Amino acid sequence: MNRSLRYFFLSVFLMSALILSFNFDPVFAEDKEISSKIFSFENTTIIQFTNQGTEDLKSFRIWFTDFLVKSFKSETGWSAQKTPEQVLIFTAIEPLKSGEKVKFGIKTDKPKPDINWKGIDQEGNLIISGKALPEPQIPTNVEEPISTTLSSGILPESNFRIIPEKPSVGSTIRVTGDSFVPNSNLELFLNENKLKSFQTDENGHFMLTTKISQNQNPERINFIVKDQQGKDKTINLQLNEAKEKISISEISHLTASLISDQFYRDEKLEISGTAKPNSTIVLSIKNSLGEFFLTDTTNVDSKGNWHYSLIIPLDTPLGEYTIEINDGINTIIKNWSVDFAKKIQIFPSKQKFTFGEVLKFNATANLNENIKISLEDPQGRTILSDNFKVLDSDHFEIKYQTQSTSIAGTYTLFAFQSNEVEIVTVGLGEFPKNELSSKMDKVNYKIGESALIALIGQPSETLEFLIEDQNSFEKFKETITLGSDGKKNYHLNLELLPGIYNAVISTSDHQTTEVFTVGLQPSFLEIDLEIAKKVYSPGQSILVLGKSVPNSAVDLFLIDPEGNLIKKNESFTNSQGDLFLENIWIPFDAPFGRWILRAESGSYSTTIEFQVTLEQEEIWVSAADIYSTQTGKFVTIDGVGAIEHSFKITVSDPEGQNIWESQIITTKDGEFSLLWEIPKDAVSGTYSVTVDDLNGNTASTSFAL
Repeated sequence: MNRSLRYFFLSVFLMSALILSFNFDPVFAEDKEISSKIFSFENTTIIQFTNQGTEDLKSFRIWFTDFLVKSFKSETGWSAQKTPEQVLIFTAIEPLKSGEKVKFGIKTDKPKPDINWKGIDQEGNLIISGKALPEPQIPTNVEEPISTTLSSGILPESNFRIIPEKPSVGSTIRVTGDSFVPNSNLELFLNENKLKSFQTDENGHFMLTTKISQNQNPERINFIVKDQQGKDKTINLQLNEAKEKISISEISHLTASLISDQFYRDEKLEISGTAKPNSTIVLSIKNSLGEFFLTDTTNVDSKGNWHYSLIIPLDTPLGEYTIEINDGINTIIKNWSVDFAKKIQIFPSKQKFTFGEVLKFNATANLNENIKISLEDPQGRTILSDNFKVLDSDHFEIKYQTQSTSIAGTYTLFAFQSNEVEIVTVGLGEFPKNELSSKMDKVNYKIGESALIALIGQPSETLEFLIEDQNSFEKFKETITLGSDGKKNYHLNLELLPGIYNAVISTSDHQTTEVFTVGLQPSFLEIDLEIAKKVYSPGQSILVLGKSVPNSAVDLFLIDPEGNLIKKNESFTNSQGDLFLENIWIPFDAPFGRWILRAESGSYSTTIEFQVTLEQEEIWVSAADIYSTQTGKFVTIDGVGAIEHSFKITVSDPEGQNIWESQIITTKDGEFSLLWEIPKDAVSGTYSVTVDDLNGNTASTSFAL
């Protein structure tokens, strides 16, 4: 037998062995091994992942090529959501440990979809990614192997740039890129040295901050972005020499900075700056009539820095003030005002909470004025938001129920009312820390309107503040210094063209981004609106998906069963027409019943109804509308449950005896409704209606005859 024929039979043998095996796609890399197994029937696919490595898995991201997701479901203990870009994100309450398995069910518009997936660890780092390609089954009862490849992250049109364009040795730079593969894992190199690993967002965009080493030679260098397949994009530029540091003896010019331009009685006024080392400066405070309120001196230290503070007395007259700072040669004048008291005051019940406790804040604010509340977790995600009018009393409580699986760290509460901001931090499992965070008072602004941005970070920390458009082109840049308490209320006049913008606030090692719009017009078409499910419990979030005319302003309203407006959320559609929105949260004290979510843009509106139950169950039933006809007396039984699922409905008489039962299948929206004819010999009393999903889950209600 010749060599080529032996190779042929060997190939046939190996292929047969693969065909007769399960369709696992083992992903290699020693302790980073994940395998998947696929079951398909018509348009429904079930994918099973097995953690065969040693690292715990926190989430999976799944997306498809040329397929639309119609519905999806996860196992108990996993949450599931779909982004506007059709990416499914499954997140575990308890991480998937080595040897454990999980299944997800997905229904697509066509059978046998290509499945792209990524496994993410508890720190948000990519463990491995793969692509499952459906292949014809050889024998009908044998499952085919699924091929897995490392994902490509770079496309021919991918591009990135360095800011500033002429960096120097030891400087901090920002790197921003567009048109990369969404959710891809990339690495940034300076010549042969790896600077950072990162991941693109759902739009294929990234933005990061890094620092060039002081030991790097000033020469022509290459910045390289690489994907997992080794593809790369390169920028070649000249690295300048390090900027000369000014010696302390050269600092002689006078500078001054107030932490705010508005103060309250009994609050600390702080001002600081630079001057000639080891000198003395004179500070004079005058009221609006030019009368001296206070004159004092302070010393400049050996490094040229000075600082002055005072507690504003409780009997200080309200109004405008000026402070003059004089070093004997130059004079600087700063203006500020004294107001009666803070409009917003928020106090946490304690600084450190334990897992499972309710984060509780006691607050006061102006009556009959709207207040916007936003609570962020340690990862910067908004986990609670509200926008309501303060009624009846200026005192109110803010609550958030933590879980055993909540993230440990610092939680930041932002409150906006009128032109004032309050920022409060608490810790879960530890005491709070001053970490970089930001929040804007609105989402949609008019051209020329002023935006109020709340900032918190390290005391007296210097931040870089940058406004970028959708194409990452710089529109505005400024350096901001936080106050001695690590906070700052920053006002920005939005003299920008209509569009969608990013406010990027960064330090050398941290960055936060706020998305906002300027001058967007209402939509001139209907709004397509959908939510992930039809039944929620108090305190849960609603994932809202929508589509309309690109770059349109949209408002969303949450309305309770009594018709009361509970909250209003600003949103907009992006350049693809997809609705941009953080999750809408149902209040913890939400009443039971049928709620409404309404989207409005101009003269167009769309309404979706959903149920809020008082318990953590996925079945709800009601019995109402008892009425008589010529043929008999009827009662309407309706409710919601799992989509297109079979349920048993049982009616019991006042003695508890089952007198009627029937099977019913819910609609594609999870709803059911039927008429039950009341027997002519029915006795007066209370009747019970029970719905059973045949898996042990039930819901019940009652009505009186």
